[in-house]
Amino acid sequence: MAANLFQTNFFTALLTCAISEACITLLQWVFFFVVHGYAYPLYALTAHYFPIFCYTFALTPVAYAFNRGLALQIRSKEE
Repeated sequence: MAANLFQTNFFTALLTCAISEACITLLQWVFFFVVHGYAYPLYALTAHYFPIFCYTFALTPVAYAFNRGLALQIRSKEE
C-alpha cells in the first residue's frame, strides 16, 4: 500500500511524510520530555523538535526525487 501511495502522486508522498514525521516527532517529545517531567517541555518542542520536523519535511522533495529516479531506472532495466 505504501509503495502505491508514493508512486501515485508527489503530494501524497508529502502528505504521508508530514503526517508520519509529525507523529514520530510528537511521540518522541512526549516520551522524552513530558513523561520524564523535565522543566520547560514546550520550549524543547518549539526550539528543538519543531525545527527537526521542518528540516525533515523540507528535504522530502529531494529524497522523493532521488527515490523516484532510482525506481524508474531499476524498473527500466527489468523490462
